Order: sequence, then C-alpha cells, then structure tokens
Amino acid sequence: MFCAELSQYLRAQLSREITLTAQDRLYRAVDGFVGLRRLEDPAFLDRLRLAQQSGGTSPGQVLDAVLTAAGSLLTVTGFLRLAARHQPTDDPAGGRGRTAGDAAELWLSRLRAQTAWDLGPLERREFFYSTLLSRMEAAKEIRLFNTGTFLRGRMVADRRAVNEARSAVDRKELRVQTALGVLAALVSGGGLLWQWPRPGTGGSPSATSRSSSPPPPACKAP
Repeated sequence: MFCAELSQYLRAQLSREITLTAQDRLYRAVDGFVGLRRLEDPAFLDRLRLAQQSGGTSPGQVLDAVLTAAGSLLTVTGFLRLAARHQPTDDPAGGRGRTAGDAAELWLSRLRAQTAWDLGPLERREFFYSTLLSRMEAAKEIRLFNTGTFLRGRMVADRRAVNEARSAVDRKELRVQTALGVLAALVSGGGLLWQWPRPGTGGSPSATSRSSSPPPPACKAP
C-alpha cells in the first residue's frame, strides 16, 4: 500500500516537473524568433497550438504509461504469489477500518476541491501569459519592448506556484493513505489473531468443530 502511494506521489511530481520544463522551453523558443514571419504562417500556428496542448500533458502521459506498465507487472506477479496462500478470514474489525477510510477520502476530496478553487486565478493568469507569448497581436509589442523574458518568467512562476500547491496536497494524501495502510495492517493483524486457535482447542475453529461432532453410526452386517 505504502509503495503504491509513494510511487503515485513521485510519478505526479516528476510529471509536473517535466511538463514545466517542456512549456518553458517551448515559449523560450517562440520568444527567440526573429521577426514575425513565423507567427503569420497558419501552418506554423497550427503546430504551435498543437505543441501548447500536448506539451502540457503528453510528457506526463508517456511517463505514466511506462510506470503503469511496470507497476502492473509487479502487481500481477505479487498477486499470483499471494493468491495461492490467501485464506479468507472473518474480520470483525473490518468495518471500523472502512469507516475511517471513507472519512479520510471525504476529507481529501474536499481538500482537492478547495485547492482547485484557490488555484483558479493562478492558472488563468498563466494561460493569459502563455497566450500573449504566442499571439500575433501582442508579438510586435513584446519584441518592441523586449518583454518576452518577463512574461515567460511570470508564466513559469505561476506554474511553479500551482505545482507547489498540488504537491502539498499530494503530500497530505500520501500521509493519510500511509496512515490508512498502517491501520488496515493492524486491523488485518487483529483479524488473524481473532482467528488464531486458542490454547487447548487443538487446531483451527473449523477443525475443532469437525473433531467434536459425533462419529457416524457403524453399519451392521445383516
């Protein structure tokens, strides 16, 4: 459980850093164009829009696909090893663990929603700066007053602030999920102890019940 949550947290962190680097390099290249000829070319603008849309998600998606494939392979391998040794147990404390998990998930959902609401202005401002850097209407003024570096710096700063806020949420989620994993382990351990045969019973409860039942009557020869 902990390894899965930690892997998800590290994957999100790496995806955000890759996306930030890709966007920064893209707008750095656009700001470095000499003249306005490329920004007046419809074919180039189409490629630029495609790079803007895919540059924010494609690197993370590629990384996520690779890590998911590797994680799925490990999960299937571990499941096949544990499936043969798994024995269902009657866990009387399982409901308590589920109740705590539901409460934690509700709190995390509210935290994610509040974070998304708070990050709205930063994301809109980042979109505004990125639009200015790639629009033909603003290209003349940007090159005339040499404000491309300033606008790109503001855009990157807003994106870093968004990433830091989302990272803080991910760290809280990691701590909560880790605590829930520890609680689930304790509950499972309590369930195993509950099913453990008591001294003097001579085996498992099912075996004891079978051994205590009277033997069937012997068949008599006619």
